[in-house]
Order: sequence, then structure tokens, then C-alpha cells
Amino acid sequence: MEYSKKHVRKGDTMRKRAYKILGLITIMSLVLPVKFSYAKMKASNVVTLTDEASIPTVISEMTLDEKCQMVCGIGLMTPYGGAGSTFGIDRLGIPAVELTDGPQGIRMGGLTITPNYAPKKYATCFPNPLLNGSTWSTELMRQIGDVMAKEGRDYGADVILSPAMNIVRDPLGGRTFEYYSEDPYLIGKLSTEEVKGIQGEGVGACIKHFAGNNQENNRIDGDEIISERALREIYLPQYETTVKNATPWTAMAAYNKVNGTRMTENSYLLNNVLRDQFGFNGMVMSDWGAYNRAEAFKNGLDLNEPGGFYNMAGIIMPAWLLQIKPAVTSWGAIKESDLDRAIKNILKLVIKTPTFKGEYGDKKQFLKKTKLTQNLQVEGDVVSRNLAEEGIVLLKNDNNTLPLKSGNKVLVAGKNAFSGSGIIYEGNGSATVNADSNDVTSLVDGIKNAGFNVTTKVNGNNIEEGVSNEVAIASATNLDAVIISIGLPGHEGSDYSSMNLSDEQENLIKTLGQAYHAVNKKVIVLLNTGAPVETASWSQYADSILWVGLPGNKGAEAIGNIINGSVNPSGKLTVTWPVKYSDVPDSSYFPKDTKTPVNYKEGIYVGYRYYDSKNVIPQYRFGYGLSYTNFKYSNIKLSSDKFDLKDDNSVINVTADITNTGSVKGKEVAQLYLKASSNVVDRPDKELKGFAKTKLLNPGETETVQFSIDKRSLSYFNETTSSWTAEPGQFTAIVGGTSDDNILQTSGLQDTFNAN
Repeated sequence: MEYSKKHVRKGDTMRKRAYKILGLITIMSLVLPVKFSYAKMKASNVVTLTDEASIPTVISEMTLDEKCQMVCGIGLMTPYGGAGSTFGIDRLGIPAVELTDGPQGIRMGGLTITPNYAPKKYATCFPNPLLNGSTWSTELMRQIGDVMAKEGRDYGADVILSPAMNIVRDPLGGRTFEYYSEDPYLIGKLSTEEVKGIQGEGVGACIKHFAGNNQENNRIDGDEIISERALREIYLPQYETTVKNATPWTAMAAYNKVNGTRMTENSYLLNNVLRDQFGFNGMVMSDWGAYNRAEAFKNGLDLNEPGGFYNMAGIIMPAWLLQIKPAVTSWGAIKESDLDRAIKNILKLVIKTPTFKGEYGDKKQFLKKTKLTQNLQVEGDVVSRNLAEEGIVLLKNDNNTLPLKSGNKVLVAGKNAFSGSGIIYEGNGSATVNADSNDVTSLVDGIKNAGFNVTTKVNGNNIEEGVSNEVAIASATNLDAVIISIGLPGHEGSDYSSMNLSDEQENLIKTLGQAYHAVNKKVIVLLNTGAPVETASWSQYADSILWVGLPGNKGAEAIGNIINGSVNPSGKLTVTWPVKYSDVPDSSYFPKDTKTPVNYKEGIYVGYRYYDSKNVIPQYRFGYGLSYTNFKYSNIKLSSDKFDLKDDNSVINVTADITNTGSVKGKEVAQLYLKASSNVVDRPDKELKGFAKTKLLNPGETETVQFSIDKRSLSYFNETTSSWTAEPGQFTAIVGGTSDDNILQTSGLQDTFNAN
């Protein structure tokens, strides 16, 4: 799709170079004889991998060459369609295991830069993670993990490279669409459930991108300068939560540096923090092409992906032979024992997989398979639609414009509605899913199927961009409403240059808005975007605004169901939408293709923590989202008004009643914030410490929600003692349907307790 120049993404030359190298790696991997296994073969040697107890003996039987190969993948895109694979050694009974991308659904096959590439393997394209996060539903996160794993098993995958857990630090981040939120507590809870869903089906999950991969420009060499407190309170807690509660099989080290050290070589974060403090006991792989030096294997990295062949000074050789083996035998950069440590973690992964357990039988059955088993496709479609229905956020609804009555005559306008699939249903990059075009519902069909009489042409032409006043007025005469679709994709590898719509998009909204309002007709704008966009300059021309994200293959059906009212929107924003980009805390130093270090000067004041604490009024606040009904909060109760800081297991339970006081069924997302009165250390105005999504409440129905406050909820990270510290003092528990203080003061609940 074409956009104005201010939306053209600048090329990430490092990323392009990396993909050229990866392409060469793969080509050479297929040309030169490298032996690897995709099935558990009966070994001729007595010593074979059988279980965890056998791992030390198996490692002792390996030659140095085999060890060097074991810590490298086999190259980009395997014959079975995975993003990569571990190395297999038949004589020791070690199969190669298949790794596949996964943040929006599994991605296997179809990478045409490789000769004899695996065919596209069609899978469900779920909504993007930012939209999924807006459901605030742990149940749906468990379901998406479960279904992705089932689809992965249907194609022979062993590990799904999901969830992506980085913080949305800035709305210009190219992978904003791929992350859940600006808040680490929320990310941790949602990611925990996705990992449980994936691994509950016997397939491994991968928590990524650890850590600090918070923008795409210069991500390969970028150095993120982050204070210890900001790391501990903002950029790491979600990983800790997921590790401790879901035990992910693998983790992925990011491309970037953190405080001067590449993440693939960052012993402090990979060993001291992730393993020793968080308790991670799985395998750590590099992001694809993030591996830099053999020293990584003595600093916490276990597997170099995608591995294959390297080109050094014109010499093309396997990575293990060109760099890793000499690092042991000649340079002394690493020891053989470093490889043994890494291989132990790799084999601990291998023995958990379906491939090792023989559950896939002869894996050759997956080579040419391109379509999901029918029942899995149906199940995937249902979950995809449910996620979109509960994630779409109603940002504006003046005079109850929505829902529209079925049978209304509506014009569908906007270039986005007539390009490709008629909707941007997914982001680009490694998150791209091979969705079957026959299983993607177009926007026009989604609205038609919702019972509306849809017009797409005026005077024989689609209304895209550059519409004249005369055409706009002519279209408004005989119609009830116009639905304008505005699209901006998300893309790995580079960041947005602006959060504004293009001039053409703004003019389309303004021209149609004025024409339809002149004859008292309704204007609905759909924001089909992967990230927040500026709305203040044009929102007055819209009666209703829906943020629909990148809503997956069945997103158009969800949009139609919300517009006609058969589904009541319940999505709430998980990121703050600023009035203008200059309001964003890091707007003056967010990297614009610069290779200078990125200094996180804002510290812990990211997202709503900044806007609330610094009194900067955004356009739409964190936790915000409208409904077709109303909810009343009442009867807050705390299990105690005293918190014993001397007892590490001390907990205060908070309950509150939520009543649907409107006339239609609906779900509400209740949010618990804590406010500390202590002035010993600078702290945000309030922080999210709990949330609960109600069931579908009938008019007049009440549900009691419950939250738990533990000692960690009261604590800040003390850089002097390098520990979490809970200061004595008064805390206020605030419960409501948004982070907006003005609304919380009038419609929310609060109570206080003392910590001593």
C-alpha cells in the first residue's frame, strides 16, 4: 500500500545486510554437505539420548566437531518450513527439533530466498498481540497459546517463538503491533497464560526478545542505556512473572546491547538475572543473526540461530568451523566446558519435544503438507474472531452512534478497504502468518454479513482518497452512514517516522465528515493500525471511532458484529494514546536511524506512569475503552487495613462489585491501581497491580471481582541495596474501569491501608 512520504519507513541497512547473509547461509547450507537429523534414528552406538539423566554421558561421547555443531542451527528456513532448527546427531539418538515463528500465529514455509524452499503452510492469523492485549483476558491468552500449539503440531513443530514481551516504550516503534502493552504487570500476566497454553499441548514456548529491544531502528547494533531501577521495574518484570509461573522451555536473546554489552553476551542479564534470580532453567537462543562472537557461549547463550554458514573476509564456511572451533582450539576465547554447558541446555529442550518422543512418527509426512486439519482451522477461526471481538476498542461514540441498525445503508470508504484483502489483518516481518486468502474475510464482506446494505462506489468509483466535496455530498444523500477505514501497517526492522495520518487520509475523513454531518448522517472511522495514531486534529469529523488493530483473518467479522451491536465492545487500551507525538516522554531522543547509544532518560516514567505523574493529558488513557452499556462500581472491601512488611507472605485481598446498569449485555475490565504516599523515593502517581474481566453481565446483573496485593506490589527497586524494598506508609487501593483519575474520582472506588 502507498502512503505519503512522511509514512515511508527508512531502510534498516543492518537488517537488509543480515537477511542477505542469512540467505547466503541457507543457500550454502543446502549446497554443502552438512548432516543433520529430523527423526529419532536408531543409533549404532550404545550411548544414546534417552532422558535427562543420560545427557552428561551423551555429551562426553561427542567429538569436539559435534559439540561445535550442536550449538549452531542448521540455517535459515528448514526443509519442513520452520524458521530454524537445532542440530541433530543420529549416532547419539539426537534429532533436530523444529522452531517456528509465532506471535500472530505459526509461520512455516514460503520463504522464497532459499532454493527448494518449503511451501507455504497455511495457518490461522490471529489478531496482533497489541489488540490481543486489549482483551485483558487471561482466558483468551490461554486459548491462543493452545490453538497455536495444536497448529504447530499439525505441521511437526517443536517450539513456537512466542510470546513477544517487550515494552511499548514509544508509539513509533515498528514492532509496537507485536507487543502487548506499555505495562509490565499486564504483559507478565497475559504472557504467562499464552506460554501455559502453548506448553500444555507439549510444544515449547519462547519468551522474547530479552531484553531492551524497544525500537527497530539500528536494532542490530543499538545500545540501550537503561538504569538498573528502570530495568527492574519496567523492562524485566514481565519475564520474571512468566518464568516463575509458566516455566517456558526457551528464551530468545535480543539483537541489541544493554548498557554496552550485546544481549547474546550479557552474562549479567542472561545468567545473574534470568537464570539465578528469576529461576529460568531452559535454553537460551539468539535472535536470528544476533549472534556475534563465540564468547557468547561462556556468557549465557546456548544456541546460535539460524547458524549455517558464515562469510568472513570472503571465506564461506560453516559457523562452527570458521569461528567456534578455533575459539576453543586456537584463540582460547572459550573452553570446551562452555560448549558442554550450552549443549546440556539444548538437550534438556530436545528430550521434551514431540519429535524426540516419537509423537510425529516419520516427519517426512510434513514436507509437502500445506493445509491445517479441518477441525483445527475451524477452532482457529473461532478463537481469532473472539480475540478481535473482545480486543477492539471503542474510542469515541457521540450520541450513541453505534451500534447502527441492521439494514442501514452504509458507504464503505478508504483506500485501505479496497487494497489486498480489504483489511490489514496482520503485521509484517517474522510475525507474518501464511493465512489462506480464502479464509480471510474482507472488510466489505464483514459489514455485509452483519446485515448492512453496503455501497462501495459513487458514480462508479470506490471512495478511496482525494474525494471531492461534490462526490462526498452526493454519496451522503441516500445513505445512513459512512464507514471510513484508515490503515497503517506495522513492520519489523524499522520504526514509524510519524504517528500522524497522511494528508490524504485526514482529508478523506474531513471531506466525508462534513458532507455527512451536513445532512445529519453518521460517520464511523475504523483505525486499522498496529500502533496509536494522532486523532486530535480530525476526530471532530467522526461520530464514532473504533481502534480495530490488525485484527486477524476474521477481524472483519468482528468489526461487523460490533457495528451492528450483536457484540458489545469490551476492549480497553493497553497503551496510552498521546494528543501529539511531542507529548511522548522520549520523543526528543527516540532513535532516528542513529547509531549513538539510546539513553532511556525517562527512567521508570514510561506510558501512563509518565502522563499521570507529570500531569500530561493524553488523548486516550491507558485502560480506556467505551461500551454500549454502563457499569457501576460499589462495595470495595479490603481483607485488612494493615499490611505486615515483616511477613514476606503477607497479602491483602481486595473485592469490589460491578453491576451492569445499562440496557444491553456487556463485559467490563476492572483495574486495580496502587498509590503510595511515601516520599522516601520518587514513585509514579499510581501503578497497575491487578485486573479482572467480568463474564458477560446481563442488565442489572452484578459480579464480585477480587484482587490480591502482596509485598512485591508495594515495593520499588532499591538501587543502593540492589533489592526490592517496601517502605512503611499508607497505600491507596483504587478500583475502576480506567487509569483516568477524573473518572476514578467520580465512578471508581478506593480504600487505604497502612504498611508497617
